[in-house]
Amino acid sequence: MGNINAMNDLAHSIYGYACTYAKAAKLLNQSELFLPSMVNAALALELYFKSFYYLEYGKDFKINDRHSHDFFCLFKELRDTVKGEIESDFDQIMKHRDMRDVEQIEMVSKVVIPRGIMENIEVWSTVFVKVRYMYENMEKPRSMMFFPEIEEVIRNAIYKRKPGWRP
Repeated sequence: MGNINAMNDLAHSIYGYACTYAKAAKLLNQSELFLPSMVNAALALELYFKSFYYLEYGKDFKINDRHSHDFFCLFKELRDTVKGEIESDFDQIMKHRDMRDVEQIEMVSKVVIPRGIMENIEVWSTVFVKVRYMYENMEKPRSMMFFPEIEEVIRNAIYKRKPGWRP
């Protein structure tokens, strides 16, 4: 394992890029550029999770010694206590969230939108394969919801470990 300062610097750099992609996703969403917004949001989530993974384990997340966009697999590799912390934080946020927009989307699209963090992370982690080239993957609609809530819980988990990173 490398120097702890170098590891923290890399994790912080990854976190900074995650924040940048998240900001881009929000601006694109406000401009009704939904597909590019989703791709940027997914990249932001991937980088937040990779930054967090780096903080937890001091190394890059890889599958079979190769870099991967699959941050659902990354999430599953976290310690049970950490997953529980993130799931609990997400559940608390969802308890207080106004769900009328979700219910409206479900009614119009006839797609059930999952409410749990695991199901949502799994959907978001497939954006690079299933969504960015939407024209190649004409399949049933996907529920791409709760980016702000997922972003909030992973950032909160990061801030518990690195309070100085809080804006």
